[in-house]
Amino acid sequence: MTDRQNDSLEKYEEEENRYWQQLRQEFDRYKSDLDVTNVELAEGLGISRQPLVSFMNKSSNKLPIRRSHLMRLWDFLTAPEQIERKSISDEAKSNREQLREAGSNSLLKAAGFLPSSTNMIVEVDPSRHQQLQRITSRLSNLEFTEFTDFIKITEAIENEIAARYYHVSIPDEKPIIDGYASLENIDIIVQQWWNARIHYEKPSRKMLEGLKEAITKLIALGKSEFNKAELFELFLCILEHEQTTANMNKFLRKIRVTECQFKTLTFSLDEDTDDLATKQLLKNAANRAERYLRGDLYPEISDTAIEVSVTCNFGKTNQNVCWQYCSSGTYYDNMLTAVARGMGYRSNLKLVDIASQALGRKEVTTRLVKASATLKDEGKNNQDDKFYQGVWIDLDTITSILQSLVSAATTWLSENLSADELCKNYYEVCQAVAEIENSLSYCHKLTSGYVFQTDRRLKNRSVKSYLKEAIEQIKELQKTYLKAHPIFREFYASDLERQLCIANLILARSAHIQINMTEAAEFLSEVGAELNGNSQLSKYQPVVIMYRLEEMLHRFLSGDRSFIEQKQWQSPSSSYNINNCLDELKTYIKEGTLRYGSYPGRFDFDVYLCASEIFARSARLDFCSELESVQKLDTAAENFLMAAYCSSKIGLRLKAAHLLANASRVCCRLGDGDRAEKLANLTENIIKAEIKPTDVFSYQEAILAEVKIARGERLLLIDGSFTEALKMFFMSLKGSIYLGFTRLIAQNFYNIARVAEQLKTSQLKFAMLLAKYFDKQYLELFDETKGWERTKVATEAMNFLSNLDSSADWETIAKLFKEEAKSIWHQCFEEANPGKEGNHPVEEAIDNYKFLCKLK
Repeated sequence: MTDRQNDSLEKYEEEENRYWQQLRQEFDRYKSDLDVTNVELAEGLGISRQPLVSFMNKSSNKLPIRRSHLMRLWDFLTAPEQIERKSISDEAKSNREQLREAGSNSLLKAAGFLPSSTNMIVEVDPSRHQQLQRITSRLSNLEFTEFTDFIKITEAIENEIAARYYHVSIPDEKPIIDGYASLENIDIIVQQWWNARIHYEKPSRKMLEGLKEAITKLIALGKSEFNKAELFELFLCILEHEQTTANMNKFLRKIRVTECQFKTLTFSLDEDTDDLATKQLLKNAANRAERYLRGDLYPEISDTAIEVSVTCNFGKTNQNVCWQYCSSGTYYDNMLTAVARGMGYRSNLKLVDIASQALGRKEVTTRLVKASATLKDEGKNNQDDKFYQGVWIDLDTITSILQSLVSAATTWLSENLSADELCKNYYEVCQAVAEIENSLSYCHKLTSGYVFQTDRRLKNRSVKSYLKEAIEQIKELQKTYLKAHPIFREFYASDLERQLCIANLILARSAHIQINMTEAAEFLSEVGAELNGNSQLSKYQPVVIMYRLEEMLHRFLSGDRSFIEQKQWQSPSSSYNINNCLDELKTYIKEGTLRYGSYPGRFDFDVYLCASEIFARSARLDFCSELESVQKLDTAAENFLMAAYCSSKIGLRLKAAHLLANASRVCCRLGDGDRAEKLANLTENIIKAEIKPTDVFSYQEAILAEVKIARGERLLLIDGSFTEALKMFFMSLKGSIYLGFTRLIAQNFYNIARVAEQLKTSQLKFAMLLAKYFDKQYLELFDETKGWERTKVATEAMNFLSNLDSSADWETIAKLFKEEAKSIWHQCFEEANPGKEGNHPVEEAIDNYKFLCKLK
C-alpha cells in the first residue's frame, strides 16, 4: 500500500474514531440524565458487560454493534413499562419519557448512522416537500468563495420569509400574549397557539416546556406582548438550540450569558484643574505620548479605553464566571474579545460573521432581537475548514449577540471536550483563570495607590499574601489540569504564563517600594526563568519590557555604579536603553500577539500600563540621578506627564496622580515654582476625589505624602520658607511611614536634613517645631490601625524618631537626619550586594547635598 493510500486510510480512521468518541459521550450523558448503568447499557445493546466497560474507560476504541443495536438500546431505555419499574429519580424518568418523544435520531447520529427520518431537520408538510427540496438542492450545489456568502444568502431567505410572515401591513394585529395577566394562563395560551396549525412540526413536551420557560423569562424582564411571528421565531430558535445541543454535555449546554457591563476607564487629567496653562501642558504631553506610540499619521488623541465584564452562568446558581477585557477598541469589539479570551478559543476560532435583527412590529416598544454568530475553525493537519453557528433570541441586542457567540463556541467545545469530567474541569479552569485575571487588575490599582494592607475584595488578605497564593494556584493549575489535558494547555497556557509573570512583577514592585531587595530579586528571578524557558511568552512584549524596567529599578536601588554613573538607560548601546523598549512596544502594538489576546492596532490594559512604566522609569531615573543637566530634567518632567497620561487611559487615577506629583518635584529642581504648585494642586484634587469614605483616616492622610513632599521642596528650593517646608516634610514622612514607602521615607529624612542645614543660625528650636508639626503619639497609632502592615524600614524610622534627642542644635539634627537617610540607601546596597564593600552612589550625593538639588 502506498504512503498516499495510508494517509487516506488514516484520515477516515480518524473520522470513525470521532464517531466512537461521540457515542461514548452520548452514553455518558445517558448515565447522567437517565440514571443508566453500564449493566443496563450492555443489556439494551444486547452485548456482554465487559466490552462496554472497556469502551467506556477508553481501553477499547470500538464496540461490536450495528445500527440495530442502537435502535434496540433506545427502545429498551425508553419503553414505558421499563421506565415504570425502574427505581430511578423522577427527573430521570421524565428525561427518559422525553427521549422517547424525541426519537432515536440523536443516538444514531452520534455513532454516524443515518437517522430514522431522512427529512430535513424541521419536518414539513408533504405537499411542500418538492419546493423545499428545490431550494435545498440549489443551496447545496452552489459554489461559494467564502462561507460568509452562503450565510448572507440563507439570511436573506430567512429575512424574506420573516418579512412576509410578520404581517407588518396589518398594524391592528392583536398580540397572542398580552400583559402580565397572561402568566397565569401561559400553558393554555401556548397550547392554543400550537394547535392553530401555524406549522407542521409536532412539538415534544420538552419543546413546549422550553418555549413556556423562555416566554416566562422574557415577561419577567419586561416583554409583556408577543405576536405570532415572535412566538414562531422563538420556537424555531429553541428548536434549533435543542437539536444542536442534543448530544452536548450538560455542563456546556447550560452556559448562559447573564450580564454584560461596560465601564469607561479613561479620564481626563485636566478635569480637576481650571488653569488654562496646565490644561495646555497636559494636552501637549498627551499628544507627544500618542506620537511616540502611534506615529505622526495617527489622530492626536487615541480612543477611550473601555472595560467590559461579561458574566456567564454554567448551570447552577453559584457557577458564575466573569470575563473582563479592556482596550481602546469599540464596546462591540471588547465584549467579543472578552468572550473569546474567557472561553479559551481565541487562537483556534475566527469570527467570520455576526448579525442581529429586531423581530415583530416597529410600533412595539419591547421587541425581541434575533442574533447569529458564525465561528470558523481554519483546520489543522490539512483538514477542511469547519464552521460553527449559534442563533439566539433575547430582549436586548447585547445579550442576543453574546449568547449566539457562546452557543457557537460551545458547539466547538463539545467536539474537543469528550467526557463529563473534562467538561466539569473546563468550568473549574475557566473560572480560576478569569478570577485570577480580574484580581490582578485590581491589585494593579491597589499597588498604584501604595495600598499594601488587607482588602475586603481580596478576602481580607494583603496584596502580597493574595498574589503569593495566586502564584501557587497558577502553578497548581499548570501541574494538574494543563499537564493532564493538552486541550486545556491550548486554551489557557498562555493566560496562566502571562498571569504568573504579572503577579511576580507586582510583587517585585511592592518589594522595591518597601526596599526588600532580597524578595524583589527572587520575584524577578521567577519572571526571568519564565521568559527564558518559554519562547512563546518572550514574544509578549508588555511582560518582557516591564520585566526589563523592573530590573532597571533593581539595579538603581542596588547601587549598581556602572548602571547609574554611565546612565545605561540612556545609552543606545546598552541592553537597558529605554528608547529600545519604546520601539519594541510600538512594533508590538502594530502587530499584536493573538496567542496572548492582543490585537493589531489595539491598545489594551497591558499596553497602556507598559507605556506608562516606560515613560515613568526614564523620568524617575533621571530625576534621582541627574546632578547637572537642566535639559535632562526638562525631559524627565515631560516623561512624567506622558506617563501620567498613559495611566489615565486605563483609569489608574492614583498612579497618574503620583506621576504628576513627581513632575511637580522636577519643576522645583528647575526653579519653576508656579508650575510646580499648579501640578501639586492638580495632584491633590485627583487624589482627594479618589478617596472613599470607607478609607481609614490614616490612609486618607498618608496617600497625600507625595503632594506634601512636592510642596515642601518648592518651599525649600524656591521660596526659602524653611519652617513651612519642614512642616510639609514631617507630614509627608508620617504618610510614607504609614504606606511603607521606603524611598519616600529616605527622601523626607534627607529633606529635613536640608532644612536643618539652612536653619543652623536660626534662633528657632527644632524641639518646638517637631512638637508643633509632628506628634510622636501619631506613630503609636499605627500598631492599632486595622490592617497596617509594619515594614522593616518603617519600624526603624519610628524607632529613630522616638529616640531622637529633639533638644539638639540644628547642625546636629541635620547630621542625624542625613545619616538616617544614607543608612536606608546603604541598606539597599548591602542587601542587594551581600559581603561586598562600598556605598550606594546616592549616599555620596547626599553627603554633599547634591542629591535632588536645584539646577536652575
